[in-house]
Amino acid sequence: MPMFRKRPIVIEAVQWNGLDEQAVADFVGTDRDLVTNHEGAMFIQTLEGKMRADTGDWIIRGVKGELYPCKPDIFDATYEGIHGDAVRRGTDRETMTGMIDYLKTEPGGIYSPAPEGDDTAKPGKS
Repeated sequence: MPMFRKRPIVIEAVQWNGLDEQAVADFVGTDRDLVTNHEGAMFIQTLEGKMRADTGDWIIRGVKGELYPCKPDIFDATYEGIHGDAVRRGTDRETMTGMIDYLKTEPGGIYSPAPEGDDTAKPGKS
């Protein structure tokens, strides 16, 4: 049976976190019709019609400017960050809470306590 490999292409993508509709709107452009519902799903106009993007899904801009949602497991298996762009994974609330909890305990993390008497290391201080 003939075998094929996907060509290496560069795409732009943003991950829908269920909260920041403006970030997705900025990415897709103001001429696109975006609709969210109470479940955190976003509906985006694609070449195939309106498609649903759930929390955690990626919105991809293809090689011809087309937009489409992609499930995180497919995105992880297909794409990797380039030019130092780390792929941000797991932006759902549970994962974000876990990341914040980790940063609170990580020595030197942005949420770790400042050394005694030093308030310059606290967030918001310069």
